[in-house]
Amino acid sequence: MNSFFKKLLVFVVVSGLMVCSVTGALAFTNVSTDELSEFELGAVLVSLEYNSPSVESLLPGFKITESKLITPGSSTQKVYHIVFSEKTEDIVWEAIEILNSSSYVKAAEPNYYMQIDPVEEPTTVEPTESPETPELYEFELGAVLVSLEYNSPSVESLLPGFKITESKLITPGSSTQKVYHIVFFEKTEDIVWEAIEILSASPYVKSAEPNYYMQIDPADPTETMIPCDADGDGVVSIVDATVIQRHIAQLSTIADERLEFADADKDGEVSIVDATHIQRKLAGLTDDE
Repeated sequence: MNSFFKKLLVFVVVSGLMVCSVTGALAFTNVSTDELSEFELGAVLVSLEYNSPSVESLLPGFKITESKLITPGSSTQKVYHIVFSEKTEDIVWEAIEILNSSSYVKAAEPNYYMQIDPVEEPTTVEPTESPETPELYEFELGAVLVSLEYNSPSVESLLPGFKITESKLITPGSSTQKVYHIVFFEKTEDIVWEAIEILSASPYVKSAEPNYYMQIDPADPTETMIPCDADGDGVVSIVDATVIQRHIAQLSTIADERLEFADADKDGEVSIVDATHIQRKLAGLTDDE
């Protein structure tokens, strides 16, 4: 279920590593979920070069009922949600195979669903101190996030002399992104910036940044509740989209009291669609007040 289009949005504003962090977010359509499939049957998401001809001309013989640009206003991304009259899994993979063979196509993948499990009733636990989250720092000490080219050697070979205790791929299954969470033995701020400096100088590295924390405080019931204000600071900003993305990526958790306001499109769940909705709202591309 981890795809280019889903991970692109989830990790981007979070750490500034991805194309989307960076250039703008991809949208996901709010469709009914076929329980037998993890993606929308009879539909694909495709990212095109700006000089590309129409999707219809790239897919001759396919009966397309909808071809919707989901990144209007973006100067760097041209992404379409394509819907076919035939609602099958076969048509999805057949179209993707043809699209990915075209020089005009950056990437084509299924429109994966993003399911958020219902929030469980909190259980009473004793508060514990977390030595890995110093209050004086806004990012994880002794760790970095790094986005690599697909022909890149291992992170270990890019950081000779560094004692790495963990190197975890956080975009498994993606055909276009290779992002790692790297943890060092030395838990200091200096090791973070030293590693980033070395990584950023490598031609194999797209970007490298600290693993920033996102702290979300429980909502104060006396505060004014504003739709789309996921972090409860009283204003709607790009931070709210980031909060939702980190919540979906399980890098932080939105307080139960704020889930209603994080559900920007009011479909009853907090998903990647809500982060996109907020970004479009801030860009003046929605009819929201």
